[in-house]
Amino acid sequence: MKKVNTSFTDLSDAVIRFAPIDIDKQQYASVHGENENISVDKIHLVVDFYRELVGNYK
Repeated sequence: MKKVNTSFTDLSDAVIRFAPIDIDKQQYASVHGENENISVDKIHLVVDFYRELVGNYK
């Protein structure tokens, strides 16, 4: 698979530049790395945030 070096900011002015999740230092250090990870018990925070965001989009 060929990797495309395109930033989402090249595609849209409406790019959210954060993840609504509480992570620890180890998880923060893993972001975009080979073994990126978050706790399963924190995933609901992301789901709840985006459900609210999309649900309120006008």
